[in-house]
Amino acid sequence: MEIQNKGQISVFPIDLNKIARLEEYEDEGDLYLIETKDKKCIYLWDNEYYLIDDKDFPSDKLEVYIENAFKYGIGKKVNCLGNKVTPIIVKGDYKWSYFGKLGFPDDLQIEDKQFDAIIEEINNESLTMAHKA
Repeated sequence: MEIQNKGQISVFPIDLNKIARLEEYEDEGDLYLIETKDKKCIYLWDNEYYLIDDKDFPSDKLEVYIENAFKYGIGKKVNCLGNKVTPIIVKGDYKWSYFGKLGFPDDLQIEDKQFDAIIEEINNESLTMAHKA
């Protein structure tokens, strides 16, 4: 996947297949795990709280704005171009426990693991948390 320039605005295009919203736990914002149509996984952070307020997000076609100055100027992180989709919801404490051990991903970081395997690992971590409690 590459960042594309459309005119003067750099965007990261995503053709979405599946999406999970890993809810905020402390003050880190929601983290989205996206599986693209070609089965690649990408993390998308909402630490500026732009996505949660975007009534069109998530949609099956996205353009993620790259330049901070542009995002901050228009108050949007993505341009939703497709049909609205419903994300899988993952509790914030599950996300926190899982990534607390592995390290949190960067925004737009590409993940080598498959979408379903990541969700399963997060859920398994939550079961481990429950047994320790």
